[in-house]
Amino acid sequence: MKGRSIAKIFLVTLIVTYPLFIFLTLVVFKLPISIVSIGMMIIAIAYFGFFHTKGKRNWSAILLGLVAIVVLITQSETVLKFYPVCLTLVFLFAFGVPLLRGKPIITTFAMMMDSAIETHPGRGMLERCCKALNIMWCIHFIISLAINLFIVFGSTLRIWTIYNALISYIVQGILIAIQFPIVSLSNKKADRIILVRDVRSDARPSDYIVGYYGETYTYRSPENRTWEDLFRQADTAETGVSRKQDLWHFTVSLVSDLKAGRQTGMETDRPFQQEVLRLWESEEHGENDFHMLPCPPKRKIIDLIRKLCAK
Repeated sequence: MKGRSIAKIFLVTLIVTYPLFIFLTLVVFKLPISIVSIGMMIIAIAYFGFFHTKGKRNWSAILLGLVAIVVLITQSETVLKFYPVCLTLVFLFAFGVPLLRGKPIITTFAMMMDSAIETHPGRGMLERCCKALNIMWCIHFIISLAINLFIVFGSTLRIWTIYNALISYIVQGILIAIQFPIVSLSNKKADRIILVRDVRSDARPSDYIVGYYGETYTYRSPENRTWEDLFRQADTAETGVSRKQDLWHFTVSLVSDLKAGRQTGMETDRPFQQEVLRLWESEEHGENDFHMLPCPPKRKIIDLIRKLCAK
């Protein structure tokens, strides 16, 4: 098992450092291009064998094998440079198509790693954040594709190696590092307990879900009530009119009182959600089917994205 793991690490290293491998074999050791192409075939076959999963295509191995075959036939150094181009196209397709369909692949990966996101009240903000990150990666792949095409036909093997073995990885590292503060900041508003003294219209995202009707909560339900709904109704609600209806209307009245500076009898150092539930119970509103959605504890979004990038 240990030998197999070492072999996997070695193969992954060869695939990742493909430009460096080409530079060393052709420029430093001056091996014939036919020998280099045969070596690429062996690496592709081994990589496919070690990492093949039923029902999934191993594009890295497939593309490397195809490029190796074409190089062996044509004996062309230019074709060798096309492997990063092909790989970039695969990544652009993988990130771009789901984005056009309205289902960013980063959101899909995040939900696969944490099923709780499916019913997360702040999921709307997380989805927008993942969409922005997805667009950022697509732009990167498009720019990288253009640079690679230019280098393939208009530059030396040395410059091609410097870009693909060094510069492109530095850029990708920077993009991965950018993701952490973006996701962390977007999650900051969505996942915190709000004190009564901090209740205001911008305290949470407008689409943050705070309540629902029915026996179970589902994120896409049209019956869900959002933070924006609460403050839109609070602006027009007359004090006391809806106090004897359901929890939602009671909450609207409560927020309306707070915004108008009226006394509510609530301790300002107690969490907003807990106080609303306590007062709701005292008003005997328990017979209706409206439920206040509790604010979840802060999720480890940074760890989630780190695991996603590690994959």
